[in-house]
Amino acid sequence: MRGYYPRASLLFLPFMAYSILQLWMWRRGEDKERTFRRMEASFTAGALAFLLPFFL
Repeated sequence: MRGYYPRASLLFLPFMAYSILQLWMWRRGEDKERTFRRMEASFTAGALAFLLPFFL
């Protein structure tokens, strides 16, 4: 049954928290390329985790 399931969509929160942590580390001067790649991967995984319940 398709539809919006708010509880299932909350799976994206840990990915977004990790992405924000990486942004904070990037701003503090950590290795910018490595940190940005982690942030990008985490943000993409979070977006997929958010959208997945819409298609199940």
